[in-house]
Amino acid sequence: MTINFILNGEDISISAHAQEKALIVLKQFCGIASLHTDCTSGNCGKCIILLNGYPSNSCLIPAFKLRGTEIITLEGIKQTSNYALITDSILEHHASWCIFCESSRILLLSYILDMPIRPETHLIDSILSSIHCKCLSDTVFREIAYTALEKKEGRINRYANR
Repeated sequence: MTINFILNGEDISISAHAQEKALIVLKQFCGIASLHTDCTSGNCGKCIILLNGYPSNSCLIPAFKLRGTEIITLEGIKQTSNYALITDSILEHHASWCIFCESSRILLLSYILDMPIRPETHLIDSILSSIHCKCLSDTVFREIAYTALEKKEGRINRYANR
């Protein structure tokens, strides 16, 4: 079947089996190298994409559900101002993570930064907990999220006036 969608701002038209998973379609047909998976059951969180603006596990989505959608991957986020805020926050915390969860972590952080109002702590924790990789502690990941939010809100130096 022919599937038309927007990928990182570009119109895409591919021919794929309707039940093929979005993860495979994006990697094999569209050349998206940033997606990874350990489980193919939505548990690891390493295949997250932004589907119509919301985090989704691409290993669970059948290809036919991509029709008419907009998909953002790490390759698309790298073109945004959020990416600079996120990378600055990572460097500020002297943090690093593995190549397998990097894409999903950055996509989730960008999703948080794009929320219309600052999310409460429990919502941030819930969003960030969808990645199950032990390369970075949840505490550091949360701190990176808060630092990026503060940078976006204009609180450049979070240690000032303390």
